[in-house]
Amino acid sequence: MEVSRSSSSARLPTNTSRSTVQPTPGSDARILKRREAPHTPQDRLAERAVGGLDGAEDDGEWELLTSSGSSSVSASSTSTNGDDVGEARGNSDTTAAPDLDTLLGVPPEWPAGNWQPLWDYMQPHLIRHKGSHVPHRQYVRELITLPRIRDLQFNLARMGSHPYVDSHPRDVSALIIQLTGDVAAKPCTRCEDGKGPFWGCVMLSAKARVQPLKSIFSCANCYYHSNGTYCSNRSLGAKRAEQVEVERMAIIKAHPSLSWGFSTPVAAAHETEKSRSAESDAGAAEKKTSAAQSPVPSSHWGYATGVSADAIRRQKENWDYIQPYLTHNKVAPTLGYVQELLTQRRLRDLELNPARPPNQPYDEKTARDVAAMIIQITGEQMPSVVASCTRCKQGKGPFATCVVIDRRAHPDARSRYIACANCIYHGKQTFCTHKTWRRGSSRTSSALPGDGADDDDDNDEHRNWEDQDVTMTDFGESRLRQQPASSTCTIIPTIIPTKRGRGRPPKSSYATPASQAQTSSALISGGQLQTDDILEMETWEMAPGRIRETRSAKPENIAYSKSYLSTNHTVSVCEDVGFRIDTITSGGTLRFGRNADEQTRLCSLASGKVRVKIGDKPEFAIGPHGMFKVRPGVECTVQNWMYIDAVLHVTLLSGFPS
Repeated sequence: MEVSRSSSSARLPTNTSRSTVQPTPGSDARILKRREAPHTPQDRLAERAVGGLDGAEDDGEWELLTSSGSSSVSASSTSTNGDDVGEARGNSDTTAAPDLDTLLGVPPEWPAGNWQPLWDYMQPHLIRHKGSHVPHRQYVRELITLPRIRDLQFNLARMGSHPYVDSHPRDVSALIIQLTGDVAAKPCTRCEDGKGPFWGCVMLSAKARVQPLKSIFSCANCYYHSNGTYCSNRSLGAKRAEQVEVERMAIIKAHPSLSWGFSTPVAAAHETEKSRSAESDAGAAEKKTSAAQSPVPSSHWGYATGVSADAIRRQKENWDYIQPYLTHNKVAPTLGYVQELLTQRRLRDLELNPARPPNQPYDEKTARDVAAMIIQITGEQMPSVVASCTRCKQGKGPFATCVVIDRRAHPDARSRYIACANCIYHGKQTFCTHKTWRRGSSRTSSALPGDGADDDDDNDEHRNWEDQDVTMTDFGESRLRQQPASSTCTIIPTIIPTKRGRGRPPKSSYATPASQAQTSSALISGGQLQTDDILEMETWEMAPGRIRETRSAKPENIAYSKSYLSTNHTVSVCEDVGFRIDTITSGGTLRFGRNADEQTRLCSLASGKVRVKIGDKPEFAIGPHGMFKVRPGVECTVQNWMYIDAVLHVTLLSGFPS
């Protein structure tokens, strides 16, 4: 049965147990049919769809049919659709061995593949992200290479009041999922109630790459605007991701030349834990002596994508080297950029801190601690003890030396790990004095990987830090120590607050960096400078902008950053409670219309001063930290008559008596 539009009702039919969305002409309509006999892992991987997961007790197989009838599809087969991955790769030599992407049936990694037609198709529906630049956050680039299998159909009953708006890269990913994903056998409750911008309940495609597959469990409508927590198909999406990963693992194991073990989910660990632990116990000493004494030679500096033979070889070699030192992890984690870091070349042997008790093992509580060990053996080491961070000088941390992440590592990993390995361990990044390394690494890594700009340094196992301009500045030391006494200090214009009459511009003077630092300290101690003007943002505040509690039965966000809350959209804090931050510019007006959702707004003024008009009540002015309430169905106007911006914190309450 095909899902059709309905302009009279926003509610999806409840009897569509096996439904699909009208595909584009010439594409393969995904229809689910019960299969009696199991197939090989390759067939199961290619034929995996959401329909077979409509209940926890249903472990049966489902057969993928095309519009022409039943067909046996293998993981490396291609369809006649022009957007399919097979044509994007081109006509390769039939005698050549398939690469890992083709073997697993996943699209190539961006920017490879035929992704441009899908991006062009989405352009008329984008506002903030319109253009040639593809966002790199929220898995947009990992999803854009998937083939489009249907035309876009919006939820017409909702479009009038709530049109689709790509206010965040997450919303772009939701649109891609709607165009490329698999139709759920049973719509989630929100889709049945007509919530969300799209028509139909579409889950992430089973052909997606491992990163989004292990992160996006909700449908496209629920993933839009961060409502994935409320998707009733979320548990089914997580179960399907585990099944797909297990099948991919079986395919990789069947090809020893491609290595194995680096995309395995936690649920699949029982298949390999016994053999890996036996191998580690029997050969731990041998690995430490043979592999440790001969570091992998450096022949090419640059980040490998993880699908090439060299990258997979480095993954396995690095993992085999560090695994005997680990306490809990027998399989490489898929989180924390561990797999991306494993592709780096090992530059040194692992030296543990001799000051730590010998009976104290390396206790890797999370994937972050595994990443710290990888950074320790692949990163860039401080040239001397003097250049080490404060905690390393004090002998804190599990490692003997101070090492930061390699500047040519994966860019997302560089943004995540901005401290040395000792401080990354057990989440001590905040106290590392080398956090400014992130700025230096991004400034000095202008050369793209593989462009040959740094090929002359490839044979140098340990980089020559003294020849680089970022030696002391990047580690928080003053550049004045390196400059001759006769060097001229840089003159920086500094605004010095003084008592002045109205209309007079502030006096500006010139100060050296030293005097500027003293002035800033004086302003801070005097309370004349806001702390957010000088505090450095934490990595999670930049991306993803929230901290998520995943150990509970129902995962939820427990912290949000300023940048995440300042996107002018409501964040669902918990059931029936939302929160948003509205910035009213100088001379601007913020209007609250009649709230159709019967929500009460509690508005607190964080900064500035505004004039408020609620309904037919007299207008009043309110200053910082003041609060006013707007009842459901009442209009409100907030005006900023000041020369500075006003920041308003709005809490939306549903189901509470007004």
